[in-house]
Amino acid sequence: MNKKDLDAVLSDYIKNNYFNWSNVSSSEKYEVHKIYGIDERFGLKYVYMYTLFESGTNAGGSNPLVVIVKEDSNGTYSVVNHKAPKEGDENWLSLKIIFPHKYLVAINSTETVKELQEEMGSTK
Repeated sequence: MNKKDLDAVLSDYIKNNYFNWSNVSSSEKYEVHKIYGIDERFGLKYVYMYTLFESGTNAGGSNPLVVIVKEDSNGTYSVVNHKAPKEGDENWLSLKIIFPHKYLVAINSTETVKELQEEMGSTK
């Protein structure tokens, strides 16, 4: 598995397909993420991650995300789908449903967000 290629596919998907940018005036988009782990099931890779995404005007957001990718015979990745936790009162329950238990503590760590904010600052 080529992590650099996978990171690029994940970032591209989040910047161009995940967040609704229609109300954002800036065309500049930035994304950084931390991958907690990858599980393979039925020939698909489930990427458990936390993402931080912003525009040039700082619109955006951050949250845990499961991105489901497939790898073709040439080693090229493509995103099949994603799963995001629900908002509000159902957030924790939905996190427990879509993320394996082994990642739940890390997802709720404030250190992850701080790390990604620092990385975002050096990306812009």
